[in-house]
Amino acid sequence: MPYDISAFRPDPALFSPRLIALHEDFCRVAGGDGGFDRATCDFASPVHVAGVRAADQGHRDGAPYGVASAFNGAALYPLEQLRITGLAPGSGSGSGCG
Repeated sequence: MPYDISAFRPDPALFSPRLIALHEDFCRVAGGDGGFDRATCDFASPVHVAGVRAADQGHRDGAPYGVASAFNGAALYPLEQLRITGLAPGSGSGSGCG
């Protein structure tokens, strides 16, 4: 998956409004009384998972594409924690920041 699945929201202009509505319906029904919270619903919804995959598979050329919301790995850590662990920006296997 290219995104944090609970942060991903497709661009309604580029994604079927009917599928977005199906996901919202799923969350409403699954939420019920004491049911799933939103993040759990996003992980459990087959429609949402299919939407993330469809968006990614539809852009295999690697070109950027619009989404309403997404998070794909950037994070902020307290500087002191980085010093304690000895890690440096850009030292991981990802794109890094350095």
